[in-house]
Amino acid sequence: MPEECDKKKELAKPQVAPETVFYSGVIKNQSLQKDWRETQKQHMLGQDQSATDLFCKPGAANEASQKFELFEGSQEPTLLASNVAPGAASVETIPQVQAASSEVDAVIARDFKQDYCGFRNLGLGSDVVRVTSPGSDRLIFPYRGTEDIRLAECTKANPAAWNEAFQAFPELGKYLSAEAASKLMRALVRNELHNYDVKDSMGDNRSEHGYVNPCETLGYAQIAPIGVVTFCAKYPQLRKFLNEQGHLGPNAEATALLDPACLPMIMAAKLQSEVDDFKHVQDKMLPGKCVEINARSLAYAYNADVYYNPKTPENPDLHANIIPKAKELEHLRGYEKAYPTSDERVLIKSEHLKNVERQLQFLH
Repeated sequence: MPEECDKKKELAKPQVAPETVFYSGVIKNQSLQKDWRETQKQHMLGQDQSATDLFCKPGAANEASQKFELFEGSQEPTLLASNVAPGAASVETIPQVQAASSEVDAVIARDFKQDYCGFRNLGLGSDVVRVTSPGSDRLIFPYRGTEDIRLAECTKANPAAWNEAFQAFPELGKYLSAEAASKLMRALVRNELHNYDVKDSMGDNRSEHGYVNPCETLGYAQIAPIGVVTFCAKYPQLRKFLNEQGHLGPNAEATALLDPACLPMIMAAKLQSEVDDFKHVQDKMLPGKCVEINARSLAYAYNADVYYNPKTPENPDLHANIIPKAKELEHLRGYEKAYPTSDERVLIKSEHLKNVERQLQFLH
């Protein structure tokens, strides 16, 4: 019955001229077509317009706007590909993008209820993607470009945290000034942040969900929970501090490593541990001599990476090896790690030490 009523209504309307062709579909008469065109007028494009670069706001004139750009991952951005209309305003002028630029490499506008200050074409309702660099290596190293922001989290609750941590281990003052110790600890953490990769992130994620490997390095400082267990056993002031911060129970060391507020004390304990080790051993590369305790030797000890051939002392073939499982591979060919030492021949070969000294340049 409804079909018959529709047929009668159609017959009552003026007939279409014979030369006008209508195809079967929802819009099946001239009146409906006119209504459709009226509602879609603001979204219709001219001959030289493209849906990929059109900016349109209700009541505003059409303007060109860039929608996709891809840059090379070098220090200076190099445009590789773009879909930008001539005279388009820069994406960086949009407040939302400016606020997010230090944290993200891709800006995706996917909320259909917002126009992102014109970043989205409301009529098209399409997603906008912005991929930029430097910083595109964050796909592998997620903290690059945000090292200082994350480092600042360590002192968010207590601006004097680094100095107070240094003071909690008075013996450090015999070898380093408060300023030098603070810079060294921050540079070590900043270096770990700079080189924090996807594998490190996966380890942190597992730990946050309760799957703690005591030998897996965690957090911004990339220290293993078993190391913090050792520090707490040697230095009661560290255990007391972690307890006061609420890190209790079987995985307290892991949760503390994931808490930036705990890093100053953990780092100070780490340096004190290195000092204690150096005091009771001879320099491996300089028989009969003690290890000189200073900022460079302590920084190197944090991640000693130089190996040598002990069978040829006249030509020990000193070299840095930073690949995974380096120690096992070097041992297979009879090489040993050059540690503990303050031998300058070793220190100048260390890639880790070079990296830490580069990070020192960013600190004040």
